Amino acid sequence: MDIKAHYREGRKSPWEARWWMDGKIKTRFFVTERERDRFIREFSKELQQHGTDVFSIDKNKIRRWIEAEKLLQDVDPVELVKHWVKTHENEQRPITMNEAGVCDFRIRSSLLTTYEFLKKFT
Repeated sequence: MDIKAHYREGRKSPWEARWWMDGKIKTRFFVTERERDRFIREFSKELQQHGTDVFSIDKNKIRRWIEAEKLLQDVDPVELVKHWVKTHENEQRPITMNEAGVCDFRIRSSLLTTYEFLKKFT
């Protein structure tokens, strides 16, 4: 994907970055030429590293991942899912990410409570 730099006189933010995606033109405007050029460099780098697949990510799924991260701030969601799959291999029913997060949260909370309880008596 080629990102072109343009200048559109008469605009409040005249410095434009322009590219085509799925047959449609996409644009972004900047107050300064420097901001536009930095955007083009960084956006081009992201496209080289990740390709255009990042544009097809389901926003609702991203929101769910963010929600899971809020529930378990120090836990990598992918590692949580791997752990859950490993410990629930024999179950028949599929489980949602929300259910997995709640289960793991409850387990961690009960382990912490047990640890704190035992710590008082040792």
